Amino acid sequence: MKNIALWGYGFHGKDIEAVILRSRTEEFCITAIFDKRYEELNRNVPDKTFLDPDRITDYFRQGLFDAVIIGVYDAEQKHDIGIRLQILGIPVIDDEKTLDNRFLFRRPEYFRQGQPSFVWQERDGYECHTLRDIRLSFVRSCDIVFLFGEDGRILSSNWQDYQFCDAPYLRLFLPPDPGETILLKGEWCMLSDCWSTNYWHFTYESMDRMWLLEKSGYKGSYVLPKTSAASELAALLDVGPDRILWREDLDHSAVYQFETLVCAKLIDADREKSAPVLLEMAEHILSRLKPKRDTYPRRLFVKRIGMRRMRLNKQTQALLDRYGFETIVPEELSVSEQILYFHNADIVLSPHGANSTNSLYMRPGTAFIEAFPYNYPNPCCIETSYLAGLHYLPVTEPHAEAGGPKKPFLNYSIPSHLLEMTIKNAIRLTGSQL
Repeated sequence: MKNIALWGYGFHGKDIEAVILRSRTEEFCITAIFDKRYEELNRNVPDKTFLDPDRITDYFRQGLFDAVIIGVYDAEQKHDIGIRLQILGIPVIDDEKTLDNRFLFRRPEYFRQGQPSFVWQERDGYECHTLRDIRLSFVRSCDIVFLFGEDGRILSSNWQDYQFCDAPYLRLFLPPDPGETILLKGEWCMLSDCWSTNYWHFTYESMDRMWLLEKSGYKGSYVLPKTSAASELAALLDVGPDRILWREDLDHSAVYQFETLVCAKLIDADREKSAPVLLEMAEHILSRLKPKRDTYPRRLFVKRIGMRRMRLNKQTQALLDRYGFETIVPEELSVSEQILYFHNADIVLSPHGANSTNSLYMRPGTAFIEAFPYNYPNPCCIETSYLAGLHYLPVTEPHAEAGGPKKPFLNYSIPSHLLEMTIKNAIRLTGSQL
């Protein structure tokens, strides 16, 4: 057994601790936890002792640990910490390769156990199968699920919940006592992963499967992330609260035994295959909302208030005013209202982010302008935009601002002349007036 130190006790560090305590105790023993917030943590977490990272060399020389696992999610910070430890001569264990060895896992076909109670509507790129009497345990951060077999052994652990429903893999571990087992009767489907509290991820990676399940006659229940977006979208597909178990409300000290776990899967996460399914779902939702075009603006600017905002100076704001753009803040609107704003607009200008999800509901022939920072061009709606017949116009910050490289989650600016050219192109393509 190797004594290890954990550097960082944020959500990622807690996930690593959970994996080790639940499934790797024969290999690792956490003998120290370092965090720059050690004083605050020592006041607020009485059952643990946190140490000052600036004294890590002293503790290493004292033999308190043999190596370090870096529990920091941010890639740049993680890299910097690794370089610092390397200079200090302290060994580092790669958490991804050591704790998440997917190449050792078995393929999902191994787990198929019978047919579901409904008739699955076959769709290109999708499959559905069931697991019987599978046990799951959730850690408090909600980023990991542990899968148990009938004998109480952990079969698998991973950062992303949905992998146990989409593509569960087998790897045997001996866990500590898993605690109380709670039986959930009937059929269940888990549409939840470590990013599913995000509007885009939930829509594009879960709602397609909910749509296909409901069309196939599924009458069971769902485990969903506890967000207003998930609740609203489920209701628009006639999935009421009586069929939902919120992931964040689960007892994280217990093991849940699912009588039947339904696994609807998009094979290989092929977005070209999911695009037509998502557009079918969008058409159904729009039929429920019955949009009235006269009450909404034709040109829309979507203001992002979180990280990675597109800055508006006086010149760019004057540009938007001149071309008749009205501003909305998605966080101030319900999901239904966001959908209606996008659907009724002829041109939408939006910084990349969860708000781009609503382009799914735009009309054919309309224009979607998506803005990106120079080092984070990550268009996630290309397949649906293409299939829906939108004019998709990405516009990217041309270079870093003065002061050197930027992280992809910082704010950025689009030059007004570049933005105006893109707006003019959108106007020409949609046939609207300058």
